Amino acid sequence: MKPLELRDKKIILFIFLLAFIPRIIALAYLLMLGPGYLDASDGSSYIQPAINLINNFTFSIDTGAPPYPDNFRTPIYPFFLLPFIYFKIPFFVTAIVQIIIFGAIMVMAYFMGRTVFEEKTARWAVIFTAIEPHSIFSTNFITAQNLNYLFLLPSILFALMGIKTEKTRYFYFSAALLALSALTKPVTLALSPLLILALAFSSDSFKKFIKTTIIALVIFAAITSPWLIRNKISLGTWQFSSIANHNLYFGNLNLFGKFYNLQDNPEAVAEPPLVKPYDTLVLKEAGLKARKFIMKHFYEYAFFVLALTPRLFIQDGYVDLLQMFFAKPLLSASPNLYTFLMQRDFSSFLANLQILLTAPAFSVYIAGKIIWLTITAGLIVAGWKAAKDENKKRKKIIFWCLIFLLWYAFLHSPLGRVGYRYPLHFFIFAISLEYFLIPLTVRIKAKLRQILPAF
Repeated sequence: MKPLELRDKKIILFIFLLAFIPRIIALAYLLMLGPGYLDASDGSSYIQPAINLINNFTFSIDTGAPPYPDNFRTPIYPFFLLPFIYFKIPFFVTAIVQIIIFGAIMVMAYFMGRTVFEEKTARWAVIFTAIEPHSIFSTNFITAQNLNYLFLLPSILFALMGIKTEKTRYFYFSAALLALSALTKPVTLALSPLLILALAFSSDSFKKFIKTTIIALVIFAAITSPWLIRNKISLGTWQFSSIANHNLYFGNLNLFGKFYNLQDNPEAVAEPPLVKPYDTLVLKEAGLKARKFIMKHFYEYAFFVLALTPRLFIQDGYVDLLQMFFAKPLLSASPNLYTFLMQRDFSSFLANLQILLTAPAFSVYIAGKIIWLTITAGLIVAGWKAAKDENKKRKKIIFWCLIFLLWYAFLHSPLGRVGYRYPLHFFIFAISLEYFLIPLTVRIKAKLRQILPAF
């Protein structure tokens, strides 16, 4: 292994500190808000399996005694929390470890990213990812998204390196990391077909494609199979996680029914009778009930999901961040374009827009939307450029990136929370920078030099 040059050592230190310092400051502020702030929201559903493993050798989010086993959460993040729970280490220490991991991931993203993109692209993508306001705070929370960075982002970059170099070993690394990502956040399981697509993009040899695909799938199966076997033995099902049925029944279906005011929405009638919290088999029945309802309203549901898919790209949450510093609400209403699409209530849309214009946080709201709409525009321009690109390798990379992003956004629709996007920030910034923002900046500077020669 070639020793690092002095420039690279300076870059490593700069990137790490850029990621580390603002998150430590954010952690200090969160601790001032209260001791229970870090594990609020979903935190307890990751902490409880660790507690049950210590006290009962049972993986479950059930608080009963004895706990009833389940597969609501996948195992890696609860196991990551295990030593902190066992040794009664405060969660602010867990947050510091997560921040250190994030800093290391940013260093890794830079060095891996510059093998796929231009060096300038990798550098600025890391800078933007490190200083993105919402993730500065969210890195401190007890949630699996933070650890999923460690697996999902390098899995994507390895796949891109495989497409670019046609070296099969990169796909094997990608498959292994994708499996670990699925065991951290189960939605990643549905990304596995895109790894096969990357393999198809990398080689013109059908024989090589089949061989590499089989080996990659074996690696993926070998890593995920212990969890599946455990579920079969303990729960009587090969189901990877019951959270999919939970989100479908309690999340998607509830929103769907409200948007269309569907009176036959099963979620609006009654919640499934859970014998124990997040009972795997009961949630499976709820999921079947939800899918049956969706098929009954298939075209409405398809439009609903497609209309909400862009949320992953344009949500920012900056007003929510700002709200932490003030006692009174800064934004009492916002114009919800998706509600307008579903309910066709233009008067309500205009009324909320009028309220927004006078809100104290109006500038922050608009700034966040402009930032993310600009970045999203870069992704669209990248697709347009790829269609005309004569470099086949670069065209394959761009197309695979955009297919991946669209599929990822589709999977997270309509829940589409800002936090789901975190592991993709470097990826999104890099594509938008390489094919839109950096070329646009170069053209603007050239025009300014023509107008102002001394500029």
